Amino acid sequence: MNCANHPRHTIPAKKSKTILVVDDNDMIRQMIVQILESEGIDAISASCSKTALKLFDTLTIPPDLMICDICMPIMSGVELYQHVEKQFPQQPVLFITGYPDSHTELCHDILTNENLLRKPFRVAELIQRVQQIIAQ
Repeated sequence: MNCANHPRHTIPAKKSKTILVVDDNDMIRQMIVQILESEGIDAISASCSKTALKLFDTLTIPPDLMICDICMPIMSGVELYQHVEKQFPQQPVLFITGYPDSHTELCHDILTNENLLRKPFRVAELIQRVQQIIAQ
């Protein structure tokens, strides 16, 4: 699916927490959005880094959290985060991945136990990690 075909999203007014979910896997992205919305969190999504960057270019206030897959085509989640952090320093992020440690060891200065969630994860794990990060 071409990420250019997705409609643009705007982040709603700050009445509740807002989370941007970036994952090239439609099923995983939609599942995360549904979980977040069931918890009363406003969730918007992007199917690729390019769409996410376009969204960030339109923002004056960042989302409360970005949940981002590490391995995506064209630009990794870590690279996306590095771009976003230039505009919004200290942007909270939760990276998700199904790859083993050997695949992520080059990013050890960005990835921590606190901001990394391994796939497959349980719904309760996702909710707990999101709550921990947005409570900070």
